[in-house]
Amino acid sequence: MVEKRHPRLVMIVTDGPVMAGTPSVLGGRTAIHCSVASPPLPPAAIAVSVATGVSPMLHGILTRGTVDSKTYQIRESERSDRRAQAFWDATDLVVKTINWPAVEGDAQVQNIQSSEEFLELPACLDADIVGVVLPRLARKSSSKELVVETQIQLEQIISKLDIQTSVIIVHRRTHDDATLLESIRPYASTFLVGDNESQIQKIPYLELVGGAAHLLAGVGCPAGVKQPAWSFLESYVPDEPRSFPQIPSTEDTDWSDVITHVVNNKYAPGITLLTQRFVALISIAFKKESWEEMEYSGASLIQLRGSPFDYWMLVLALDQQGKLEALQSIVEQLEKTYPQRTITTIAKGLIQLDHDKSVEQLQEIDFSKIGVLHAIGAYGRLCLKSGLPTQGEASLLHAIRQGVATSADRAQLANYYHEQKSNEEALRVLRTVGLQRGELSWQVLRLKILVALGLEVEVIQQANQVLSQDSTHSTALSALEKFSS
Repeated sequence: MVEKRHPRLVMIVTDGPVMAGTPSVLGGRTAIHCSVASPPLPPAAIAVSVATGVSPMLHGILTRGTVDSKTYQIRESERSDRRAQAFWDATDLVVKTINWPAVEGDAQVQNIQSSEEFLELPACLDADIVGVVLPRLARKSSSKELVVETQIQLEQIISKLDIQTSVIIVHRRTHDDATLLESIRPYASTFLVGDNESQIQKIPYLELVGGAAHLLAGVGCPAGVKQPAWSFLESYVPDEPRSFPQIPSTEDTDWSDVITHVVNNKYAPGITLLTQRFVALISIAFKKESWEEMEYSGASLIQLRGSPFDYWMLVLALDQQGKLEALQSIVEQLEKTYPQRTITTIAKGLIQLDHDKSVEQLQEIDFSKIGVLHAIGAYGRLCLKSGLPTQGEASLLHAIRQGVATSADRAQLANYYHEQKSNEEALRVLRTVGLQRGELSWQVLRLKILVALGLEVEVIQQANQVLSQDSTHSTALSALEKFSS
């Protein structure tokens, strides 16, 4: 009888596919699957997010390599580049990894580089923690045959593990026939935790998968790392209070200086790597609506390459922050660089909406052909403001389907439906916008919709939330008076 090996946790990370569909059993183990709320990312960014439980915007590792801030040459990312602690830091856990990023200089980790990951993996199973990155599984180049072959190898490894060993796999989603699943959420996370069959109801961010990794490794989530409230993890939550995270001792990299140096010296490999970094960062910032981070990344990308996408993302970030002077400046620069582009017309509309001229220009735009998808929502908002409701509604719904709608887009469309007395549709497109503190006008819009639908419990909760920020708000007071009597 073959002896089962039992590390506490095995983590397998890739930006490619490793299994067909969502099999209920992998290697004889019950599998729990969920989609992950994340844009496409380099595997290094995924792996370090799982190890730290925080976003790449915080931990700072986006790619396997980086441009050194002193030599301005490309090198491997190191432990000192990581701006957040991994769950194994300051523990006695034995960690063995294959192709894991940013562990050079980490005395606690034994890492090897290999293109034969599944052959090397069994030798690592005497560790407490095992981590493997599969960089060779490119997102677009994986054939069905390769996916099936990879799943067979994966299941062979899993079958060697004791049931006490938990497994986390982050991978590209596929259909049941092993073809790639095109989705606004390209990744899935698969958990093997004992014989648990529980399902995850809400789609988590990648960082929450990292929180699960902490618990499954027997380490509590420190402050700043969100702890998942999933039923299959209940027995792994420690009793002691959550600790404070370790503060890195190294200084932050001055990326503006690095970008300026590689651009001025026309260092093509450095420009390519930095572009990959900031494209990933700007995609994350957009998903999280971190407009300040998106502004910085957009400005960096314009300096690195200056594509229409780069300009638009900076335009959108400035618009969402209400930075009108900076917005005016970048739109003028956009108009000089790309005078005939559709995004230029949309960007100019954000600054000044000349009704007669704007209506004519907006009517000529086919939103399905807008090259930068992230501009579709802004186009829809402009159409609604310009008295083009049919185009505005259609484009905003298209933005939602494409996964590029902002909270502002959803609020504008919900307000349109509310004015049309289609309040069920209004609440559906609003989704969670206005549910938490933030933009007060969105919270009030949500309250109006709830009142129109007669949802008493929700109205009272929402009205009290509004009043906690503005104790004299007439809409909230009227709602309470109506539904509390």
